[in-house]
Amino acid sequence: MVKYLLVIILSCWLSGVYANDPTRPLIINKPPINQSQSLNTQPSKQLLTAIFYRNNQYFAIIDEKTYQKGDRYRGDKIVSITTHRVTLRSSKGLYSLNLYEKIKKP
Repeated sequence: MVKYLLVIILSCWLSGVYANDPTRPLIINKPPINQSQSLNTQPSKQLLTAIFYRNNQYFAIIDEKTYQKGDRYRGDKIVSITTHRVTLRSSKGLYSLNLYEKIKKP
């Protein structure tokens, strides 16, 4: 009886050791960067991550920082924040950062 119980416990333990955890992040082997390869030195694209509304005011998260109307982002003044867009004024005029891309009809 003890032998059978030991076999069952041992087989359960071994199957648990080699089980694949579905929550474990994927590991992707990337080739190392050689010194001769140049890194991308272009300025990062303006990244509007989120817009939220609190205390009767809109806030925008751009490049991992929180902004509100009147703040400056990269030297440009934020003139409005709506539910889907942040409008900025630069020396060249107005432009917008959209929360998501417009869907193009085929």
